[in-house]
Amino acid sequence: MAAKVDKLIYKKTGVQLRISQNHIRCFCHKVALILNAGLKALEVSSDGITKTKNSTLGFVPGLSSICEQSEEIVDEEENNEFGLDNVNDLDIDEADQQEH
Repeated sequence: MAAKVDKLIYKKTGVQLRISQNHIRCFCHKVALILNAGLKALEVSSDGITKTKNSTLGFVPGLSSICEQSEEIVDEEENNEFGLDNVNDLDIDEADQQEH
């Protein structure tokens, strides 16, 4: 199939691409190229994506680092998700269940 496409392009444009010899073999790079094309087609904002160096494979996105700390603060002295005041309450409940 690549050879047929190569012939069609050569007939129309006169450019010999040699697609069967110059294709991307790495699956991860293929996925990155497909995703980039899809994002461009959807015109999705690229906030949070940093450009890496351009190579023969084109643009491959990377994520920018998170510089701020989460605002969610967990107070260990407050009740936890089980409603127990501390871990010792859990140990007492387990001991009661084993006795019965």
